[in-house]
Amino acid sequence: MKGITDHRWHCAPVALLLTLLAAPRVSAAPGDLPQADPEPSGHEVRVTVPANAAFVDTGVFLKQGETFAVEATGSWTMVTDDREYISDADGAKACGYGSGPLGVLLGRVAGLPGPATLVLGRHAQREAPATGILYLNANHLWWLRDAQRGQLTVR
Repeated sequence: MKGITDHRWHCAPVALLLTLLAAPRVSAAPGDLPQADPEPSGHEVRVTVPANAAFVDTGVFLKQGETFAVEATGSWTMVTDDREYISDADGAKACGYGSGPLGVLLGRVAGLPGPATLVLGRHAQREAPATGILYLNANHLWWLRDAQRGQLTVR
């Protein structure tokens, strides 16, 4: 089996449009909680989601039940112990891992009472399963995280 350093990387960025019917996060000192819930704004947010990121903070605060939409285009490269898969944000259908295909775009809403993770992919319209900040990442093998290549552009 070839080592990770022997792989040749061919990556193309993935563009992702994230339309959020939500409010941006209110900055607060550690331990402080906002006094009032932010109002939904219906704005679009643009962030970069590298394939090798743990989770990327979108800066968007969602309230449980709020609707948000995701649109993604392009491709990125996901690496396993023995091969590479080039996929779009829907992931590599031939290789499953954890909660979906390898490389599928995942969202996580982190807040009280706890995090809730959901599969987003190229096209998604979802209701926030919890109240908190929206984070995004690729579904990848955690022990090979540093070998993943490519990125999503989120707007």
